[in-house]
Amino acid sequence: MRPMTATPLVGYQTQWPANFISAQAQLRRLFEADLFRIEHIGSTAVVGLCAKPVIDILLGAPSWALIEAQVPALAEGGYTYRPEYEAQLPERRYFVRPAQGAMPGIHLQAVLRGRHLWQQHLAFRDALRVDAQLAQRYGALKRELAHAHAHANDRAAYTAAKAPFITAVLADTQISERAARPDDALCLSVLAMQVFLDTYATAGIRPAIAREVLGSYSQAVFERSIADPQTRLCVAERAGLLVGFVQVTLGARHELAPATHPAELLRLYVQEPFTGSGLGSRLLAQAEQLARQAGADLMWLTPWVHNHRALGFYASRGYTDRGLTHFVFEGEAHENRVVVKRLYQPALASGHCDNCGP
Repeated sequence: MRPMTATPLVGYQTQWPANFISAQAQLRRLFEADLFRIEHIGSTAVVGLCAKPVIDILLGAPSWALIEAQVPALAEGGYTYRPEYEAQLPERRYFVRPAQGAMPGIHLQAVLRGRHLWQQHLAFRDALRVDAQLAQRYGALKRELAHAHAHANDRAAYTAAKAPFITAVLADTQISERAARPDDALCLSVLAMQVFLDTYATAGIRPAIAREVLGSYSQAVFERSIADPQTRLCVAERAGLLVGFVQVTLGARHELAPATHPAELLRLYVQEPFTGSGLGSRLLAQAEQLARQAGADLMWLTPWVHNHRALGFYASRGYTDRGLTHFVFEGEAHENRVVVKRLYQPALASGHCDNCGP
């Protein structure tokens, strides 16, 4: 393996976010937003943190084939593919572009979106971004280690020495589920608005959508839902921050989903950075388990006909299509599908969340 040249640490540079945006725009010509995520990671992505003057970029893709198909185009853009690093990390494709004038060098890591490397990079970056003291501690450790390994020019030893700190931080950023509490209502309101708009308002915000969001996802609405004995609401949190939730209404009926004891999966919302990570599947399993525990024998929901990702998700998890329905607000009728799944007893299934009960 060719050694990578050691680069000294420098103080935080205010142009680094703009450098990333420029590089991201260039990469967007090859990797469309509907399929790929492009994230600024590493120390240059954390305001105030010392770093090597290299922009680290994480490319999240749905498949290796889509990444590898663009290797020639990346080479034309100045990126050198470094396959030798796959011996250490076979679940990553690594590309390097040298500095170009005022533009720093770029290290591009391509991974499968939602898998563990994707989640770990974003979790560590986000933990440093929201905790200034943690970032300061990491910066001090980096300077200490850089000094200790400077004369040996041992990049591998420097990286390995940071590992215990990173592992400890990641251990504190694991996602867990629990029952919603009254004090979650505010954050649930904002999270729901964010996910709704990301899904249904991709062309922009118009008055009807704005009124629907403010009316249906207010803090007061979630306060009432949490207090409602016919509602089961389970949240997913990481480091004390909400990243998703699922909401079930017991006894809710639909003519296309006849059952003795039905339950409606009213909402299953996951923040976009966590889609593809398995969190949606975990929350769905929690919803089904909570419904079973309450005696429900069928779960139904009405995903939008144009939300192909959701339709595919539920179909792959045993939900069958029963037909067309309409969601109406402000005189507008929007086509939805009614999908259902039979919930079999006994209630105690594997993998349930003891913390999400009523």
